[in-house]
Amino acid sequence: MRKLGLTAVLLAVLAASLAALPATATHATTNGLIAFNANVQGTSQVFTIRPDGTGLTQLTHGKPGAGQYGVTWSPDGTSVLYQVPGRSFDILYKADADGSGATHWSPPCTHRCLGDDYPAYSPSGGQVAFERAFGPVKNNTAAVDAIFTTNAQAGALTQLTQKKTPTSTEDHRPAWSPNGKQIVFQRLNTLASPRNLGAIYVMNANGSAPRKLTALAMDAGSPYWSPDSKTIVFNSYQDGSPTGKDANIYTIRPDGTGLKQLTHYSGGHLQALAKDFSPDGTKIVFHLRGPNEIGPGFNQLFTMNADGNAIHQLTHLPPRSNPGGGSASWGTAS
Repeated sequence: MRKLGLTAVLLAVLAASLAALPATATHATTNGLIAFNANVQGTSQVFTIRPDGTGLTQLTHGKPGAGQYGVTWSPDGTSVLYQVPGRSFDILYKADADGSGATHWSPPCTHRCLGDDYPAYSPSGGQVAFERAFGPVKNNTAAVDAIFTTNAQAGALTQLTQKKTPTSTEDHRPAWSPNGKQIVFQRLNTLASPRNLGAIYVMNANGSAPRKLTALAMDAGSPYWSPDSKTIVFNSYQDGSPTGKDANIYTIRPDGTGLKQLTHYSGGHLQALAKDFSPDGTKIVFHLRGPNEIGPGFNQLFTMNADGNAIHQLTHLPPRSNPGGGSASWGTAS
């Protein structure tokens, strides 16, 4: 009887010890496939790849001239949303994780729509934020480019930004905070001065209280929230660096403090463009390219630790493939 009692006590202690283990103990199982865009014979398609660089798989096979862009995973890793150029305006499609079952997803548009792009699921999967552009186009700029949200079934639609027209800025690339209460996005000056420069903004999930985190001099873009909610990753030069300048990757706290540079490319030849955090928050995937998309330079996807160390080349595609030139999304293991 004493041995049985001791065994029961030991089992109880072991169970309590396992329950007390930190959540980080399961991190190794949370990182799934990385979805990204890459060109195939001049047409952008959606691919997936394992975090170790193996298992490259093409998910979409769009016709020439009708590529797929702006890809994002659902929180559970079972499906993807991506943008497809249409005859009248660009629309969002939803497909299973293997690329099958692709269906039209974009909410109905009652305005002069030019396109929907860069969808982003809320952490619960119940909502999607995306950017929508309206015409007419003047001087190569849409009349309105704003952030919207809708439910996961693309039903009720809510406009969060750029409600007053005419506008002097446009908004792009929304991403949710881990608690679903805020959205980070990129605001670009179109008519406001200084023109054609971007900054990172954070707002409440209902569009209220927008606040600027980065100086316009950085021309920042491509923001993504870390899973622990402590930092936002982004890159300087929101559309890639001008000739003779380098784009680098930074992190900043959601309150605008703690700016930290992670990559230190110099010499005016390389552009490091942020793409996403890994689901466990330990890694960042980014696009490293040369002075232009098809010119010299690596022009591949890379991963690195969240502190900027241990840079590793992920893809090894031909330079004209331009992997990650549109976007990349790191999914959870499903």
